[in-house]
Amino acid sequence: MAGNSWLAISQLNFASRFQHPNLKAIAPWEGLTDLYAHQICRGGIPKPAFFELILHGSAGVGKAENIGAMVNSRPLFDDYWEEKRIKPEDIKDIPMYLTASYSTGLHCEGSFRAFELAQTSRKWLRVHSTQEWHDLYRPEATDDLQRFYDYYAKGIQNGWEAETPRVRLSLLGYDGSITKTIVERPEEQWPPARQHIRRYYLDAATQTLSAVKPVNSASIAHEGHSLTASSVLFLKLPPWAVHLLIIGHGVGFHSHLR
Repeated sequence: MAGNSWLAISQLNFASRFQHPNLKAIAPWEGLTDLYAHQICRGGIPKPAFFELILHGSAGVGKAENIGAMVNSRPLFDDYWEEKRIKPEDIKDIPMYLTASYSTGLHCEGSFRAFELAQTSRKWLRVHSTQEWHDLYRPEATDDLQRFYDYYAKGIQNGWEAETPRVRLSLLGYDGSITKTIVERPEEQWPPARQHIRRYYLDAATQTLSAVKPVNSASIAHEGHSLTASSVLFLKLPPWAVHLLIIGHGVGFHSHLR
């Protein structure tokens, strides 16, 4: 099995529920695993528009479940949403080649979580620096996928297991930054073992991100009187953090900015 988006989701779903002797390997190239947390109510904010688009923009026979409407009647995570959650932790012993990227909110979280939770020892993650549909058809990407399937589906001894890094991690640079984009740097695991968890505080008064908790409370306000009204808030890091690499999941985020 190989594919992107719903084709990736279907692979993860099948592999987590069934074990079949003819299923030799899977390559879920970016897909979600938790419909509620990763998409329809990400960050606790209901967002049914994407599923409404799919429901009304796709043709077929029979009936389709109106998942977008369900977030209104069942706004909190309950047994309904739990039933729809794919459990990567139940994927035990099948080779997996996953990809992930930062280009879309649809599949970013699900791709990383699937790699982390899957219990198979034969899993690889490639985090690329482009958009998922672009990467899907790059010759370098398809050639790499061919090596994966040649090894596990055809038994061709091409060195995949011994030579392929378990994690290839890209980190995005920003326009004008002295730090350029890092493309598919080899890593031993995800998140990297050498990461350090640090606590930072938002200071609305100075518009900085500081390691020291602000003494006084402050706020920043924005009044949006039209669809095009916008405000830009820049958060400055301290000088010692100019070469800071932000990698992995945020442990927690609490903001009192209004």
